[in-house]
Amino acid sequence: MLQALRLSWVPRCLDHLGPISRHGTPNIGIIADWPLPLCAHEYVQRNVRFSPLPENQVHELADAMGPQMVLFASDYPHPEGAADAVERFHTMLDDKLTPTRLADFFGGNAQALLEGRVAR
Repeated sequence: MLQALRLSWVPRCLDHLGPISRHGTPNIGIIADWPLPLCAHEYVQRNVRFSPLPENQVHELADAMGPQMVLFASDYPHPEGAADAVERFHTMLDDKLTPTRLADFFGGNAQALLEGRVAR
């Protein structure tokens, strides 16, 4: 089902960045020297976050990318910024995410990113 989502490209992209995938398997880039101390996907996981639209299956994205990589963002007048956006996400997520993951989605992940730390 993840394939039908607008952010479905992200997990595949993370798997093919740099010489080693997130799962430890070699990518074609292994033939080149990688001069940085972290793997490419680790830099993305540390520094990039994605804000899904209300129709995205946020819990599936969190499972595929890592729960710290998805967060709530409002962008009025777009659907994720509508007056009922928080309620729409709660309706979708309350029975699919733990209270900790839910709190991280609604603010903890953004706070962790701004403070330079990884969310729980």
